[in-house]
Amino acid sequence: MYGCLNQTPIIVLRYILQCFSKYSNCVSYSLILPYRYFRMTESGVCSNMAATCNAQYYCPAQDQTIVDCQPCSEGVSYGSGCYCKDHVQSYNCSECRDQKCVKCIPETYLEAGECEDCPHGCETCTDGSTCTKCIQGYVFHPDSKSCAFPCTSSSDCLDITGGFCDQKSKTCKHCAEECLDCTSETTCNVCGYNYVMTTLGTCTPECKGLQTGFYCLDGQPHPCSDDSTSECNCGRSAGCATCSSDGKSCQVCLLHIQKDSAGNCTQCEHGFAMNEGLCWAEISEDPGTCSFEETTCAKGHYCPEFASVPVACLPCTEDMGLGHGCFCEVGVSLGDCWSCAGTQCAKCLSGTFLVEGACADCAEGCKKCEREGKCDECWEDYKLDPETQQCVFKCRSNLDCFDRDEGFCDMESEKCLACVGTCEACTSLDFCNACSAVFVTTTNGTCEPSCSNLHNGQFCDNGESKMCFQDLTSECKCGSAKNCASCEPSGNTCSTCLPHTAKDSSGACTECEPGYHIVGTMCWPQQQDISVSGTCSYTELECKTGYYCPVEYGDVVACLPCSEGIDFSDGCFCEDSVQTFSCLSCFAGQCSKCMQESFLIDGQCHYCSNGCLTCTDEDTCVACLENYVMDEVSGQCTFPCTAHNQCHEILDGFCDPVSQSCQPCAENCNFCSNFESCSNCRIGFVTTTAGECTEECFRIKDGYYCNNGVPSLCNGIITSQCKCADAMNCGSCTEDFKDCAECLPHMLKDRNGKCKLCAEGYQKQQYMCWADGTQAGEQGNKLSGIQITAIILSVVAIVIVIGSTITLIQKYKRRITRVAKVETYYN
Repeated sequence: MYGCLNQTPIIVLRYILQCFSKYSNCVSYSLILPYRYFRMTESGVCSNMAATCNAQYYCPAQDQTIVDCQPCSEGVSYGSGCYCKDHVQSYNCSECRDQKCVKCIPETYLEAGECEDCPHGCETCTDGSTCTKCIQGYVFHPDSKSCAFPCTSSSDCLDITGGFCDQKSKTCKHCAEECLDCTSETTCNVCGYNYVMTTLGTCTPECKGLQTGFYCLDGQPHPCSDDSTSECNCGRSAGCATCSSDGKSCQVCLLHIQKDSAGNCTQCEHGFAMNEGLCWAEISEDPGTCSFEETTCAKGHYCPEFASVPVACLPCTEDMGLGHGCFCEVGVSLGDCWSCAGTQCAKCLSGTFLVEGACADCAEGCKKCEREGKCDECWEDYKLDPETQQCVFKCRSNLDCFDRDEGFCDMESEKCLACVGTCEACTSLDFCNACSAVFVTTTNGTCEPSCSNLHNGQFCDNGESKMCFQDLTSECKCGSAKNCASCEPSGNTCSTCLPHTAKDSSGACTECEPGYHIVGTMCWPQQQDISVSGTCSYTELECKTGYYCPVEYGDVVACLPCSEGIDFSDGCFCEDSVQTFSCLSCFAGQCSKCMQESFLIDGQCHYCSNGCLTCTDEDTCVACLENYVMDEVSGQCTFPCTAHNQCHEILDGFCDPVSQSCQPCAENCNFCSNFESCSNCRIGFVTTTAGECTEECFRIKDGYYCNNGVPSLCNGIITSQCKCADAMNCGSCTEDFKDCAECLPHMLKDRNGKCKLCAEGYQKQQYMCWADGTQAGEQGNKLSGIQITAIILSVVAIVIVIGSTITLIQKYKRRITRVAKVETYYN
């Protein structure tokens, strides 16, 4: 345990005495800054405010009470984490090895050495979207590989997701991010802060300072009209679609709102009820039923399945699916409608558009359109042609085009292209797999004229009959048998088959060798079949063993066989759905060869050092990347430089003037001009005025600054910018905490009162000002001479106090009885 060191020497004495009287393993009296503790155990100590745990220990503290750090092997709870290095916590890590996290606690997964949260409801997962096991009480969905909480009504979901109960899957789902309460993913009841409810049941960003006669749409003001989708600003009048001429009252009310006797828009039409200032269709308590014989779905409901036995109707949602339209009157469905306005449709399902209160189909492949023939968004297997605004089928392999009878797949354009001339099935413009009836398909993939009088034992070569013992270019005629290379003596059956073709159990040449399939009548190399190769995208990697993911964008694509063309940082799959990063080829379930810039150890690829093209291990480089130079002394590759900006994109570093090579900045630093001071820190850290990176403070209040991870009042000398609403570079705040009263050192206000300018002799690097030609900590933001003198005097005083205290300890150590009395007094 540690005793807390305060400014008062008596308190210092109290905890040092505790150390000697209570703990036999007091290992040091040294002052440990910045936490000000005396060290009393080998494991380190911690509280929920600060921690100094050593490697392989974690902090079990629940409050500000200082406790001993515990071994990670005893179990780490959520929100804590094992320390893989002394005083460096790896959040949610349960096991460390070689100063890196190798295992995470339940409900998290390991990615790039850090533990990330699994999706909601997952106990174990492989990434941020793929669950493998659910926590107790949740249901696993194999198709989506997700976990959901079962429900019968939305009230079951309030404590779980704060969302709604999806009646189709009978599981809880989240509302949209900007919605606080909803009945579906697209129908909101209450919008969040800074959002406005629309008549469509969606939330739109609020418009600040909205002028009279305007309404808000997508965060932008629009002139009010009879079709306004959110409340028009008409002074203090509510429920307006348009304003009166003086702008103080409503001329027209919003959808389904009527004027009361006083002329205010406060009443709803019959069958509608007020919620959040808008009128919504009342949902019937009796949803009705539907079957082949009779349908009595209530307004606002749809039929999930037409069957011989009546089933209950469900509330309308956007994911009902085409063909399951919403009923805007009892028993009357409006096709692909999903939201009603009275007895007419107000909004259509994806793939359809609204025409005079009903829904019409968009063109093929179109997911979203506002009129016929012009598409705004395509379905997954299509892409939008910006010139024609039509959706074009997007192929990933020739099989996609074969299934549509549209030729072959041009992989560069991802379009199906028609075969040319007399070819009926092809894999490219130059290779035909099946020719039209009056032509012969050759083994070279061309179409040639047929022979009219071909006899058994002969084949056709460009319209001329030849004996089959010559070099075949097409099948040999053996009666009615197909794919023969030679005939039996009878001349009616195959003796041998064409290349890549094998005999079946009856002796006919009807089967293909592995890796080949029949197109037309002959065996050709098998096209990429996703059932064999698997598919992948940025979020889902489902490649089969021996394949890799070639994805460059967000689309789902077919995996390709592992080859020399695998991009660096991708890798071959040595097991189904398990990628080995930077692996080029596999053997027996493990990587057998790595890509350039990596090396092989125990079936895994590890990165070479920066700038190294090939290496034998992390510290031994054999060849360097282009523009890098081998350092003969260190055996490492360095990037020559003359200025700092040459190094920022190379390794977030600076140009060392001595070696004239790029060197990395200190840990947690993004931009620097030397190793000891930083002008911009990484996310999670704060850049101080001394050029250091300290722990970030979360949810810091206005009028406070972050002092080494602890929020502190901006009431004097500060080490980082003071939080004053959204203002930047503040040294202190105005009385309303909305702007800077003073700027950070060496910064000046511009004509708008913002701290954006630098004082003479200083220049801006990132968002702070530093002395010209120097970097943080060299000159620009160092402490003044008076401050340094004060600090030196304070340090001397502390040293004197500690020295006196240690003398007392040595004296009292021989007199344990006296120590106990002193300890009792101070306790």
